Amino acid sequence: MNDTLPPCCEDCGTTTNLRAYTDPETEERVLLCPRCAAGLLDEPDEPEGDEEPYDDEFADACFTAADYMRADEGC
Repeated sequence: MNDTLPPCCEDCGTTTNLRAYTDPETEERVLLCPRCAAGLLDEPDEPEGDEEPYDDEFADACFTAADYMRADEGC
């Protein structure tokens, strides 16, 4: 009797259509099904920390400009 199990996807456990991929984070070879491989390879990029946060000062300036316009119109 053969006690060894067939290879399976390391993420979901399926045994069909397996392929070996290199995990970009660990550089290790892993067996994955096509669905799990797509998740591994097509993960969205993390947002960059260089983006400037929302500028509250600018929003206040726009609000102030609108107030001036209303004041000039007599509203």
